[in-house]
Amino acid sequence: MKCAKLPWASLRSARPPQASCWILAALGVLACQAGSSIGGPGPRTRPPVERVARVERAEPKAKPRGIEVVAPESEPFSTLAPNPARAPDPALEGLLARCGRGDGALHRAASKLLIPKLRHRPLDSASLTFAVRTSGAPYVKPRGLRLHQQASAEPATFDAAVREWLSTLDSSPDSSAERRCGIASSVHSESGYWLSIVTADALADLEPLPARVEPGTRLRFVAKLLIPATHAELVVLGPAGPPRAVPVSLAGDQLEAGFFLDTPGVHQIQLMVDHAGGPSAAVEAWVGVGSSLPTTVDAAAAPGENVHVNPAEPERAVLDMLNAARRSEGMTALEPDPTLDLLARDHAAGMRSRGRLEHDLGDGNPIWRLQASGVRATAAGENLARAPTLGRAHRAIWASPSHRANLLDPHFDRVGIGVERGANGEWWVCELLADVR
Repeated sequence: MKCAKLPWASLRSARPPQASCWILAALGVLACQAGSSIGGPGPRTRPPVERVARVERAEPKAKPRGIEVVAPESEPFSTLAPNPARAPDPALEGLLARCGRGDGALHRAASKLLIPKLRHRPLDSASLTFAVRTSGAPYVKPRGLRLHQQASAEPATFDAAVREWLSTLDSSPDSSAERRCGIASSVHSESGYWLSIVTADALADLEPLPARVEPGTRLRFVAKLLIPATHAELVVLGPAGPPRAVPVSLAGDQLEAGFFLDTPGVHQIQLMVDHAGGPSAAVEAWVGVGSSLPTTVDAAAAPGENVHVNPAEPERAVLDMLNAARRSEGMTALEPDPTLDLLARDHAAGMRSRGRLEHDLGDGNPIWRLQASGVRATAAGENLARAPTLGRAHRAIWASPSHRANLLDPHFDRVGIGVERGANGEWWVCELLADVR
């Protein structure tokens, strides 16, 4: 998923001087990514959005059984990067070398994908994000692969499948990003040999951030950008309420921020940056306040996700989900706008035809597209998603701090929805939000 916030000041020559942002998102099974891609301060101002992750997967044809030999992590840890590490099994070094630089947290995430409670689930965005975040990896665009062979096998057996999968992975918009990888395997008495790989492009490194703190703790967030960036903002989403934005000090490639966490529960921390590929998340971490991180995948539906979807009116379904989510937070519904609908439909169709989630497909970012269409908006945001169902796209948008901030921004009063379905059945979603009062 790809989502971010762009200060209106950068476009001040063409627009009024009011502050504004546009938010994007890309998604694998997440949506805006929430979809495969992709914050906000105080009492509801406008934050950025992230690019969450695209999930590539190879699932077994048979449901696995047997005894798991990989032990889940039980001790508290910190989220940090880099965390260089060799493959946990020397026999996996060859496959790891094909993938990229070994990372200890990603090794743990790959192992988690093989324990029974996750191995029995589809390898989707929710499972992958859970494994990565609860293993202390801050990477925002993880991709995962899980392979299975009924009979006992050697790692080299999967060489061709791993090569093919790696060749399909999207590369980072910035060629300087380093691919980091985790790998794990396990053998089961009844179901055979399993292999798991998790990989992500590193856009920033993060100094150790505790995974558990007591209420009232002040956290110090320190990161080093690995790609050029012109703007940065930290978005914090607590267990309830809207996200809040935290100011970031950016000097060259060094970032630092300080903030308090008071509310008990799990908090999501997202670092948003503007770089060559547009606004996107560079780092994400989970912090438990007065409690540990989750031990199971959150499969709960997002507010509005369960609305009836009429296949003949998919855009109406997305609008109903969006407004149901806003009402769940005590906010007014957004009114559909015919001009915004046309812009969103054109963008969704463009993404589907090009096969990628991008805010700029050659016709400018959302602000420029609004200007070219004669829309006079003082603020605008865009959420993009790609997912197997419209409900999953909406859930991914809601799960992302920056995307949720965009969805709940109180300044927006109009929205345009564009939905396209690809040949493989995946849905491409564009939500274009604006303040036109």
